[in-house]
Amino acid sequence: MVAPIKYKPVGKCIYCGRNSLQLSDEHIIAEAIGGNFILPKASCPRCSKITTKLEGHCFRGTLGAFRAQTKAPSKRPKQRPTHYNLTIQNRNGKFDTLNIPIQDYPAFLMLPKFNSVPMILSGETIDPEKTCDYWSLVTNTSLYKNLDAKIGFVPFHPSKWLRMLAKISHSYAVAKLGVNGFKPFLPKIILGHQSATLEYFGCPSEETPQVEGVGHRIELINAIINGNSEVKYLVVNLRLYESYGAPQYHIVVGTMK
Repeated sequence: MVAPIKYKPVGKCIYCGRNSLQLSDEHIIAEAIGGNFILPKASCPRCSKITTKLEGHCFRGTLGAFRAQTKAPSKRPKQRPTHYNLTIQNRNGKFDTLNIPIQDYPAFLMLPKFNSVPMILSGETIDPEKTCDYWSLVTNTSLYKNLDAKIGFVPFHPSKWLRMLAKISHSYAVAKLGVNGFKPFLPKIILGHQSATLEYFGCPSEETPQVEGVGHRIELINAIINGNSEVKYLVVNLRLYESYGAPQYHIVVGTMK
C-alpha cells in the first residue's frame, strides 16, 4: 500500500468557506478508489455530509461491483459482497436471476465522456441542454453473452459525476495553491447549489498515451489562455483508472487572483 501524501492543513472549509471547530480531512481522490492525497482540516460537517453522499453514489453505486471485483480499498473489507445478482432471459422469454460469484460477474467501470474541451476555454456558447456521454468497460463479457443475460441497471447520473470531478479538481487546486490562492468556480457545483454544465468540464482534443500500472493521474496546469478574453484559467488535468484506458479530463477550477 502506498503511503498517503498529506498537504498543509487548510483551517477552514474549502467548499463553503466556513470556519469550524470540527473540520475533517479531505481525500482529494476518494479512498474507495485508492486515492492517497489527503488535505487535512478542509471540510466542515455540513459539506462533508454532502461530498460523502456524492462519493457513495459514484463509488458504491455506479462502480460498486467493479470495486468489489478488483478488491478496491474498503473500510469494511469483511462486508465486501462475494456475489452479485445477474438477470438472464431464458428461451421462453422469461427472466431469471442468478447469484454470480463476484470474480465471474460482468462488472462495469463507467465514467463520463466529453466530446470537446471545456466551453469556457473554447469560447463556445454554453448550451444548458448539452450533456456528457459516458465511457464504459465491462468485465467477464462472455458470461452474459453465453447466457443471453440482461445486465441489471447500473446507476449513472451525469450531473453527480460532474460534481465528483469538480470535487476532486477543486480540492487538488486548494492543496497546491492554498484556499485563497485562486478564484474558484466549482464549490457551488460541488455542493449542488448550481447546475453542472459543460462550461468547466471537457476532454482534451488529444489524449496522452495511457501508462500501464498507473491508477490515477492528476496535475494542475497553471495557465490556459482563452484567445477571446485573454483570461488565464487554472485547469486540472485528471485521468482516473488510467491503465484501463479511461477518459482524460480537463476541468477548469478557476482563475488566478
